[in-house]
Amino acid sequence: MADENEHVKNLEKALGGLIDRRRQIAIGLSEPFKRGRTENLQERFNVVQTTIEAVRKAIDEEKHIAETGKPFVPTPPRVA
Repeated sequence: MADENEHVKNLEKALGGLIDRRRQIAIGLSEPFKRGRTENLQERFNVVQTTIEAVRKAIDEEKHIAETGKPFVPTPPRVA
């Protein structure tokens, strides 16, 4: 159980760093448009945001493993 908690702690630490990075990129995006620079910031923002979402999912999965001892397996949607 301690190992899973360590995984969650590491992921949460990574998440904090990613959120800080996103905030810094947002500062640059709030400045007037500059061709090349603004597009680069937009791409970096999208990569960081996607990574944030993946880390949040990983945190949920690690918590599930810690609680149940089993990997998270999503239930496929039912087809009518």
